[in-house]
Amino acid sequence: MDEKEIKQLLAADAPEGVARIYDFAGQELYGYLVGLTGSTHDGEELLHDLFIRIVDKQEKLAAAVNLKAYLFRMAANLAYDRLRYKQKQAHGLEDYAVILEADETNEISGEEQSKLNRALAALPQEQREAVVMKFFMKKTFGEIAALRGCSENTIVSRYRYALQKLKAFMEDEK
Repeated sequence: MDEKEIKQLLAADAPEGVARIYDFAGQELYGYLVGLTGSTHDGEELLHDLFIRIVDKQEKLAAAVNLKAYLFRMAANLAYDRLRYKQKQAHGLEDYAVILEADETNEISGEEQSKLNRALAALPQEQREAVVMKFFMKKTFGEIAALRGCSENTIVSRYRYALQKLKAFMEDEK
């Protein structure tokens, strides 16, 4: 089902509209939330919260120019709210590090993972998003730009700056 059909269901307040959103973007949204929060548990909770908001905002979603971008913006807002809350309670960066959990096939030591978590958590939000979407979600710069509502050049710059900062951070940690 494409975006136009989903918007029609949402505009008609049809119950299957929300289910179609999950089929349309649920897995990507979950991966994005896990990538931003660094926690599968938080990702699951935030996805649940997101769909509660989707039910409440069906009319706005039906009118959105780019449904997927609107959904990703809603997800990012929820994730950043959660991170700000955790940051207030955290005693150190590792308590709220932002990274996907290491893939079982990824051979990275616990110490290196910890360094990478701290480095990612230190990045500005826009740069962290670019890294999460490009590296972990395997999105193209064009796809990221469309989802974020900005130019591809902006995303490329954010990604490049993020990589420079990550490299510098990792070298300083040696």
